[in-house]
Amino acid sequence: MLLFYRLLILALLAVIAFMGVGIQQHLSAVESAEIARAGAREAAAEAQENARPAEEVTVVDLVAKVREFNRTKPGSTDEILFFFVSDQASVHLHAIGIGQRCPLHLHKKTEEFTALITGTAQITHVHDGGGKRIHTSRNAALGHGFGMKPYSAHEWVNTSTDTMQGNLVFAHPGFDGNLFVTDDNPALDGSTEPVVYDAQELLREFAHGSEPHRVTTLPVLGGWLSSQLVRTGLTFEPAPDRMTLAYVTGGGGTLVATAPDGTVEEHPLQPGTLARFRTSSSIEFRASDDSLAMVVFEPAP
Repeated sequence: MLLFYRLLILALLAVIAFMGVGIQQHLSAVESAEIARAGAREAAAEAQENARPAEEVTVVDLVAKVREFNRTKPGSTDEILFFFVSDQASVHLHAIGIGQRCPLHLHKKTEEFTALITGTAQITHVHDGGGKRIHTSRNAALGHGFGMKPYSAHEWVNTSTDTMQGNLVFAHPGFDGNLFVTDDNPALDGSTEPVVYDAQELLREFAHGSEPHRVTTLPVLGGWLSSQLVRTGLTFEPAPDRMTLAYVTGGGGTLVATAPDGTVEEHPLQPGTLARFRTSSSIEFRASDDSLAMVVFEPAP
């Protein structure tokens, strides 16, 4: 009988010890879960803080960028430099090598606007014209731009024998690559003609009026791209959560950024200049000689 009680006591002690370990493990698990939740909250807060876009006002001479490619990469067939990328849009410089041809191609999803920077390009567009193909070819240079809807085919040739030909490409949604085609490809059925932009022609017409500035939304890129002509000044209100990109296509002037504390920052503007800003400062574009032409891209944040 005494042995029985001893065994019973030992069994009870074992159960108590096991329960103690279980309780400790449960407490450890609860503590670990709470630590994990606290870490997740901290990581989320840090991610949210990091997601807030940094403010900036940047002005880039794209003509100089293409010249730099010419100097440092003279044998290159293509060079690409991105200035903006999001889930919905992108903006990049595409420098085409000497004698390089980008054959006839289209984009299945992307709407594209290409503004020339340097050199001369021979551009061919092919679109549907009521059951037949319409071909248009033109030589273009700085000041020209072309907007293409999906399935509108285009070919680009750098006709220069001594310099790369530079373009600034705006895309919405993000660039989805090139589908190379022949002009009889059924994918072109229902395609539309390109949007043609000519800064010098716009400025000549604008010179006959008196309005201080003129803003015209271009029928590509979801309404985010506009032609903007300035005679005196044009102001953009502070927008620290939204990137704006303004590409100068004609005339000239000055970008004036005025910070909330009154600090003023000035940048000269000339054809081939890209201004990129996301800032709490007020941005004003001032024209020289009553003449400044830009295409302005304002993608959704």
